[in-house]
Amino acid sequence: MVGRGGMTAALVAAQRQHEVHLFEKEKALGGQLRFAAQAPHKEKLLWFVEYLEEMLPKAGVSVHLGSEATPETVLALKPQAVIVASGGTPVIPEFSALDPSFACTAWDILRGECGA
Repeated sequence: MVGRGGMTAALVAAQRQHEVHLFEKEKALGGQLRFAAQAPHKEKLLWFVEYLEEMLPKAGVSVHLGSEATPETVLALKPQAVIVASGGTPVIPEFSALDPSFACTAWDILRGECGA
């Protein structure tokens, strides 16, 4: 998911007169901020995502939602440079005394995939 880092990199590159294509395999930009904004009293986190979503097209960024950046799609554009903003993945520590099936990430809870 393209989050604030990838969106900001795309915006700055476009502002510096580069031709920019932003690929997002999901149907929306925002990355982990979209999950974080689901927590109580954190709705305002989406303001930054909404701001970037508005600024990207104004700066000339071609946003490709629902489209994964494969080697073929990237090479077809003949880019001078490629920025890979792949985001982070949660790390679940291994506890010898804890059954791993009881471990949940914050994202699991926000998605409703784990008991809170």
